[in-house]
Amino acid sequence: MIKYRLLLSVFTVFFTAGIMAKELPEKFEWPDGYQLAVSLSFDDARHSQIDTGLVLFDKYDAKATFYVVPDRVKERLEGWKQAVVNGHEIGNHTLYHPCTGNLDWVKPDNTIENYTLKRMRAELLDANQQIQQLLGTTPESFAYTCGDVTVGHGFNNKSYIPVVAELFSSGRGWQNEAANNPEKVDMSHVLSMKMDDMSFDNIIAIIEQARKKGYWLVLAGHEIGQEDGAYTTRTAMLERLLAYVHDKKNKIWIAPVGTISQYIRNNRKN
Repeated sequence: MIKYRLLLSVFTVFFTAGIMAKELPEKFEWPDGYQLAVSLSFDDARHSQIDTGLVLFDKYDAKATFYVVPDRVKERLEGWKQAVVNGHEIGNHTLYHPCTGNLDWVKPDNTIENYTLKRMRAELLDANQQIQQLLGTTPESFAYTCGDVTVGHGFNNKSYIPVVAELFSSGRGWQNEAANNPEKVDMSHVLSMKMDDMSFDNIIAIIEQARKKGYWLVLAGHEIGQEDGAYTTRTAMLERLLAYVHDKKNKIWIAPVGTISQYIRNNRKN
């Protein structure tokens, strides 16, 4: 009886281990032995991204994605031209930055509840054209303003994710809760996590969670500066992050959203 129970226990252990091994998904294979991918992205074409950010990115040979509004680009045009020369990705962030009218600072004309799919599509195409004229590059990536993915009110509320899928190779969300599973991510709604007002320790914890699964972490910010703020990525944190990612022993692939999204498209099994 004892031998029977021992054999049964051994069989159970091996049988369970076999099932678990089959259920554990294989990690996505990143290039050059990297264990995860990270994209740094910034919205709105804020002045500090050019005045402060470019020097930092160049110091660590890191390429970022900037989701720009054309009128803001004009205010630092030579700087944005240099960003393109330096190899950074320029993405589309609409013409007028529409957001929900629930936000006090949103102008009535820019209330996304008053948009239609036709109007949004026209605005995205117009923004692409203006960015091309200003910077000589046509955006292939888009970032949803305020993270809103729908237009219209109530029963007339409609997702414009299909419009983004038609016009761009990727669409980045805002203030999501996780990194992206390369085998499952919908490129028209890529999840991002904020780096504004975050400490280095906060960001490293997120990176290490993504490393465990071999995921793609997209970080999103706005201003780049010394002061704390809900929409400011701290310069000190960003420099420590860039140094950490730049260190080859950490095995992190840092590249623009468009570069990594294209790699995933070409290499995932699904």
